[in-house]
Amino acid sequence: MLLVAWNAVGAQSPQVVQLDAGFARVQQRFRDERSAGILGVTWRLSDSRVASLLSASLTNTGDSASAGQLLGAIAWRPVPMGWAVVEAGSGLNVFGVSNIGRGGNFSGYVRQRATLTNGGAWVGIADGLSQRDGAASHGTSVEAGGYYKLGEFTATATVARTRTDDWDLLESAGIFLKRPALMADLDDASLSVRWEHGRFVADVAQSWRSGSRATAAQQAALLWTAAWTVNDRVTLALTGGRMLADPVRGTPDANVASAAVRLSFRPARSEAESPGVASYARMVPQEGGALLLMAIVAPDSVAVDVAGDFSAWEPVPLHRTSNGWELQVFLKPGRHRVAVRYDGGPWRAPGNLAKMRDEFDGSSGLIIVP
Repeated sequence: MLLVAWNAVGAQSPQVVQLDAGFARVQQRFRDERSAGILGVTWRLSDSRVASLLSASLTNTGDSASAGQLLGAIAWRPVPMGWAVVEAGSGLNVFGVSNIGRGGNFSGYVRQRATLTNGGAWVGIADGLSQRDGAASHGTSVEAGGYYKLGEFTATATVARTRTDDWDLLESAGIFLKRPALMADLDDASLSVRWEHGRFVADVAQSWRSGSRATAAQQAALLWTAAWTVNDRVTLALTGGRMLADPVRGTPDANVASAAVRLSFRPARSEAESPGVASYARMVPQEGGALLLMAIVAPDSVAVDVAGDFSAWEPVPLHRTSNGWELQVFLKPGRHRVAVRYDGGPWRAPGNLAKMRDEFDGSSGLIIVP
């Protein structure tokens, strides 16, 4: 079971180590449901041009269904803050950790991604080789997709064509040939929606699969995840639904339900320690108060949060601009405080505001609305 999802340059903090641990119930087609322990570690490093990821995970069911996984990926943006991103990665799966001789899979992919202000699109190709119980197989897929962000919601659509001769994997998933053929052909489409609200994130993905040419297949799967970030270090996650078989990576068709906790460790950075980062705040008088306008200049590789007494110190949604983020909040007359933080570090006052220290080695900016 895949524990780590890779995102393009700009989605992650400059350096973070994550530990995942949890419990799952897994049921493959035509097999008994089994309990599984999941354990993983992920290391990410990124800047305005390059992001890299390395992760290792183990799913232990206590028998030959156990699996180990090692993933590596890199994303390169030729021009800092540019629209083009090249992504590449590879993965190694070992089938049956307690019985390594059962086989494994090696796969890789390359994608070209174009990023826009509120969305983007990509095309890519993936290839994988599997060795299972002495039989070798091969799978190749071509994929295209796009996404669009509107407020707290992000919608993503993907289409893919896969060719494979991994007959054992396909038959275990209920996919067969209508007539003799050297390869099976699968057409996949998926639509997913992500909702991000403060510290809560939920994803729902619906997938459809059909066979083409000599392949008979008609399948659908729904997979959902929900994650709540308790604090800067702890995230709780739930996952449930069905994952279709992946001939490129050698993973089976299975129903999954899991609960996991993620611990994140990252160095704290302030504005002065973050090249290309700056924040400014100004007030525009209005009837009954004033409008707070904040501009945060930051590359995509820096995660930015803004909060204040007007939001009960919960991070507020920011609007993306060409060189960073902006925020507009109406404030009533009185004293107010606002702060910004980078990559989960301590809260800091915006660069041009008077600073007020707090008890957590941070600071906030003072605003007085007459």
